[in-house]
Amino acid sequence: MKPLVIVALVTIPLLAACSNAEATEAEQARCARAAAAAPEKYKNVRVPLELAVRSGIPAIVRVGDEQLLAAGELLADAEPCEIDGLSKAWHLDLRGWGQPPPPTQ
Repeated sequence: MKPLVIVALVTIPLLAACSNAEATEAEQARCARAAAAAPEKYKNVRVPLELAVRSGIPAIVRVGDEQLLAAGELLADAEPCEIDGLSKAWHLDLRGWGQPPPPTQ
């Protein structure tokens, strides 16, 4: 029984490491697909985003009592991978312009 317990104690961490590596690889592949698809998904907001970013002054829109960054709101539902994909495809520094930084891993 003791050898079986020792084998299990040695094997379980190794299996966990494999699944973590596979999960990381799968997430990186998913992120790459999202980044590649982002320009098509957000093609309707490209012009207002480019104008806002290149002018350096984001347009502010009033909605009721709130002030919102117009172009920033266009990407409010974009995930970090998509923002990175848009930045690369459209040659815009969306992170420097005001989009949140990507999460640390």
